[in-house]
Parts: sequence; structure tokens; C-alpha cells
Amino acid sequence: TEYLASHGYVVAACDHPGSARFTLHDGVPVTPGGARSERARMERDRVADVGTVLDGLEKLSTTDSRFAGRVDASNAAVTGMSFGGYTTCAYLEKGDARVKAAVSKCPSIAMSDGGRLAAAHAATTPCLVMTGREDTVIGDAGNAGAKNYAATHKGSAAYLEIVRGGHVSFTSCEHYTPTYGNGIGPSSSLTRPGETYEPLPIEEQHAAINSYGLAFLNAHLKGDAESKAYLGKNHFDPGEVVWECF
Repeated sequence: TEYLASHGYVVAACDHPGSARFTLHDGVPVTPGGARSERARMERDRVADVGTVLDGLEKLSTTDSRFAGRVDASNAAVTGMSFGGYTTCAYLEKGDARVKAAVSKCPSIAMSDGGRLAAAHAATTPCLVMTGREDTVIGDAGNAGAKNYAATHKGSAAYLEIVRGGHVSFTSCEHYTPTYGNGIGPSSSLTRPGETYEPLPIEEQHAAINSYGLAFLNAHLKGDAESKAYLGKNHFDPGEVVWECF
């Protein structure tokens, strides 16, 4: 979020009542629980939330002087991690013409909606999929589903894999727990059950994640030729970072 904002993007981070730890609504905290936190309900509501946020940005761009002339909701991207990665892919199925690109990080598509999107999908919006090979949250099935999503995507697609990375490689958890695990500090291995591994230093993981993520958005939202050229090859150690374009 902060990285994209630092490069000139207007970033709207969704709160998802029911699946977020808490959401403030009119100053009142909304915490998980009840019908709104049932899995199938969250899967539906999170996708609807994205459309609501885009609608809100569209309205602000014409009614709020702080955003007028600064926000173009018709040239948007959707990004998300884990359940948010699923939400990203599921929203693309709606075919919202305002969304010109997407970045889906360690998406839980194999464990959401019966794994439907891990098997097949119809979206054509350009999409970059990112995973960590040692991700013990979405596991082998999740990583395979994510790779299949990118490889079978009907529009422009790319795939980034951090070889010594895990689920939280795509977070900034190192700022408060440098030994968080699953990609930050000593971590349990997915590919070698019962063993631990030392992840690629988080700064190097983030360098790959951020550089390719930004270039993908710049290429598809701004038509930036330099960014398109950057996407054409792997700029990192291929033993540590896998990069493919489809």
C-alpha cells in the first residue's frame, strides 16, 4: 500500500467487515462473528466490497475537491494477498471495465469457493500472480492453483515465485516480528516437511515483489514502455526468484 502510494498511486485499502479483525463503521468497531463471518458469506461480501470502494472513489472524484482531477476510477487496479488474493481474482470475474490490471499475491483460490478459480476462470484483465514456494498456509495445492491461474489466464499474465519465500513474504510483518516465520526469519518448510529453512532476506524478497508489481501496474495502467521492457526478463537470481510471462 505505502509503496504504491509513494510512486504516485492513489491507494484505497478495503476494510472487509466480518473477515477483518475489526472495522470502524460510524466510529463503532465491527468485529468478526455471526453470519457475516461464515466463509461463503465472506467470499461473496469481499468481492462486493471491492466494487463498493471503486464506486466510492468514482463519486469522490467528482464531488470532493481533494480528489477531483486526481483520481481516475476508470483506470484502476485491484491487488490483494491471501484471502485478498482470492478476492482479487474473484472480482476480475465480474468484468468491471474500470479495472485494467491486477496483482494477486499468494491467493487462496484453491481453498475458496470450492477451488473453482484454481481450476478454471474466464477473466481477461491483465494479472500478475505471486507466490512463495515454501508457503505453508495455501500449501502445495494453493501454489499449484496460483501457477495454473497465471498459465491459463486468457489475458496478459505473469508469474513471480520467491523460491525461499512463504505466505508472509508479501507483508511487512518483519517490522514488528523479525522471526515471524513463513517467509520472515527461520521458517517451517513446505517442500521439506519437518525441516526449517532460512528465507531469502526480506529486503531482497520485497525488492523483487515491489519492482515487478510496480512495473506491471505502470505497464498496464500508464502504458509505460520502460516498464513493459522491464517485465521481459528476470532481473534477479533465478535460483531465488522465478519470473515468467504468459
